[in-house]
Amino acid sequence: MLGALSLAAAKFALGGDLRRFIYLLIFSAVVGVASAVIGLTAVLKAKRTGSYRPRGAVGGMVLGALAALISIWLLVFYLAFPRQVDNYVRCLNQAQTSGSQHSCMDKFYRSIHMGSAGLGGAAARLRRTSAGSAEPRDSGQR
Repeated sequence: MLGALSLAAAKFALGGDLRRFIYLLIFSAVVGVASAVIGLTAVLKAKRTGSYRPRGAVGGMVLGALAALISIWLLVFYLAFPRQVDNYVRCLNQAQTSGSQHSCMDKFYRSIHMGSAGLGGAAARLRRTSAGSAEPRDSGQR
């Protein structure tokens, strides 16, 4: 039951208000982890006592773990690209047609790729300096 609840919360978090998005993702991650832990402890206790496995324990573990993974991944994504996600949610809230929603998605993809290219460039320069070169190389792009 908790696994299905956390998965439903993750699904409802994907649209609408950004503050609600964050709260529902945190809720979904916490409830998903709790569901997986409760299911695992129920299965282990049943195995120790020699009784039958509780019905729904495996389903709760799977759904809870899935919801927790999705929620945590989305939270990490939001923390990595907060401005892009804010702009995307704002654009979707103002979109009236599917064409304008598609335009929002295109803008979002472009902004993510430009943002991740900047991160990749810094990571590449950092790798070069840690690999043995004395000073970071300036690529001249700013």
